[in-house]
Amino acid sequence: IRDINGKPPGMMSIFLRNLLRLVDIFLCIILVGFVILEKTMWRQRLGDLFGHTIVIKKLKSKQRKYALTIDMIASASGRLLAFLIDTTIFCMFIFGYLLLLTPQEVLGSMILIILLPIVIILYYSILEAFSGASPGKLLLGYSICHEDGSSVDFSSSLIRTLTRIIDTNPFGFLSILISNRNQRMGDTAAGTIVCKVKRELRGLIGAIIVIFMTLGIIFIGLGNRNNFLKSSFQINFLPIFDFHISEQTNHMKGKPGNLVVSEFYFASDEQGGLKQKKPAIFQAGDKIYLMFKINGYSIKADKVWIQEDLLVRYPDESVGLTLENVIDYYEHLTNDAIPIDLSNNIVLPKNALPGRYTVTLTIKDKNSNKQLKEQRFFYVTPSGNAQPDQNQEKTPDNKI
Repeated sequence: IRDINGKPPGMMSIFLRNLLRLVDIFLCIILVGFVILEKTMWRQRLGDLFGHTIVIKKLKSKQRKYALTIDMIASASGRLLAFLIDTTIFCMFIFGYLLLLTPQEVLGSMILIILLPIVIILYYSILEAFSGASPGKLLLGYSICHEDGSSVDFSSSLIRTLTRIIDTNPFGFLSILISNRNQRMGDTAAGTIVCKVKRELRGLIGAIIVIFMTLGIIFIGLGNRNNFLKSSFQINFLPIFDFHISEQTNHMKGKPGNLVVSEFYFASDEQGGLKQKKPAIFQAGDKIYLMFKINGYSIKADKVWIQEDLLVRYPDESVGLTLENVIDYYEHLTNDAIPIDLSNNIVLPKNALPGRYTVTLTIKDKNSNKQLKEQRFFYVTPSGNAQPDQNQEKTPDNKI
């Protein structure tokens, strides 16, 4: 930040910039702020105008690549056409990526889902930083460079990519029409321009790599016998994030008559002791332990009476196990601040379906006639090529 003479700003200028910051944020939301930035000579927001300040970009020392002129700037219609071409290729890439998902490989599919945002960001960032253009821009003879004509780097390409979700709508195209240099918001943030120049070899190499990579991932995905094009495909691998309140908050809310389940986790018996499974991924045939504590129970005549119902659903949402009063805890207790440790165990059959299982606990406080339902999830990966027995009888024990 500098004053209009290029010197460090004074305290009054800084005060005015920050005083009007909320106003500028509101103006940007309704696009007025963006218009002010574009139409002022030094790209000043309202706070800069009142504070007599400008924001400059410190560029790394690099050789200038293009001597930019106004007639070299890509047109808005040309950029729209390039966007449509790039979006078509990108959608084909994502189509192939999603073909890799399979309900038979729960863990692998979960990882692919989690990595998808990173893949999308790197797809555009690396492509533009390496080749200076996308396939659509290359086809139309466009290239991306900094406003001073120097080559675009990875950081600028990353900024353009992160703002793409804002620009991929009618308002994004409107910003190109408003801009004097046909820049979208991502270009303004990254200090880049799309210009019409002679095609380069590195741009052609980048486009060829993207096209072959897209066709290759589609080919591999079509070879997946359990991809989403098959009628047997089911979504049983979506990752679940536990956003339940912390233990400290649980204890604060666990007042008498206000049931709270705390410190819940899945465990398995390993080397003679129970070990928490995080993430909760098991194999068919495993024995699963459900460990948790109860707070906020009521005491009547120095007695606490807690019952629990247990319900387990298969990945297809059908009921795999229903147990009523699997726990009937009736004990002498005088201090309601002490959490009650409870646990269940269930045994997975050796032919258990792979996917995400849903566990529903119904905790009933018989003294206060109140109950609480808690839902948790665990995942099962197949062991071998066992197929589920559709005629398996549901038994009243702890076998699913």
